[in-house]
Amino acid sequence: MSKRLLFLLSLGFLINAEPLQENQYEINIGPAFNYARYDLGCLPKVHGYLAGIHFDFQLDTTSCIYTKIAFDGLFNAGFICGCDDIKSRIRDYKTEWFLGYNWDGLADYASSCENVTLTPFTGVGFYFLSNELQPEIIDYRYFNVFVPLGFKLHWDVCPESFQVELQALYRVDAHTLLELNTPCIDDEDCDCEKICLNRSHGFHLELPLIWSNVSSFEMGGCDTQFQMKVVPFFDWNRFGSAALANSNDLCLEVPQLDRWHLGLHVDLGLAF
Repeated sequence: MSKRLLFLLSLGFLINAEPLQENQYEINIGPAFNYARYDLGCLPKVHGYLAGIHFDFQLDTTSCIYTKIAFDGLFNAGFICGCDDIKSRIRDYKTEWFLGYNWDGLADYASSCENVTLTPFTGVGFYFLSNELQPEIIDYRYFNVFVPLGFKLHWDVCPESFQVELQALYRVDAHTLLELNTPCIDDEDCDCEKICLNRSHGFHLELPLIWSNVSSFEMGGCDTQFQMKVVPFFDWNRFGSAALANSNDLCLEVPQLDRWHLGLHVDLGLAF
């Protein structure tokens, strides 16, 4: 019943709304690049650069539902290294789904040629991080399910061509599992331990700068426009520790991992 109601509401807004102003679908994709730093317990800090790709698809309607699916995949761009010849091979994947409500009450405080929209949202996400210490020392693989709680503030600086957004969210840990892999010895299978960690959490802040009306055309009876986004961001995450873990009858203390990213992604997209 709820799915049918949601479909009818969305269909109603599609029929009655002006394209690109009242009801807007977006598809965006582009490269990402950032500086990263990792702090794993008492080990020396490692830092370097990551590169990858960002993708998102969203439905953004004025005074109605906001929903978005996003994926970020990052890999080493050069060495992630520290002192004592310690290096890391990083794989960093994050998939998120947001659901929120657009509230345009702030528009009353904006001028006639501007519009401000506040969107609180929540959702669910999955985060996979592999921090493989080189040369073949140990591989920490984190599997994290989380609930994002945040908001998006959208400002139509010039509604037909330029917009600015501020998005902030806090990641509430739902479940975190660490898979601890040690190198293969004498062609035997690698030792592997799966450990439930103490609570993890994270924070993400970004400032999308959006240029629309780069070019427009009609597709399927809808006005479709190309747009470009330049999105600076800061992301911090802490994966919790584990008091004790048994490995080969030895007691190990698993340290917490603190990591932060500072970078940007540049997206080309369609709005329709």
